[in-house]
Amino acid sequence: CKSRDNVTAEKITSLLPLKSNINVWGDEIYFPVESIKLKLEDNAKDPNQLLILKNIPQNT
Repeated sequence: CKSRDNVTAEKITSLLPLKSNINVWGDEIYFPVESIKLKLEDNAKDPNQLLILKNIPQNT
């Protein structure tokens, strides 16, 4: 399993194997993990801001 080097990834990796419904966005996989509670990492990115940036027209 390839993951980031942070507390969130370590906690999720410690739960493997797990079952969940997944969502795919490009080559990224997202899934809910309801059995753990986590704080946002210091370097966390707001997914809403990422979505807004991806929707800005290129030729403006």
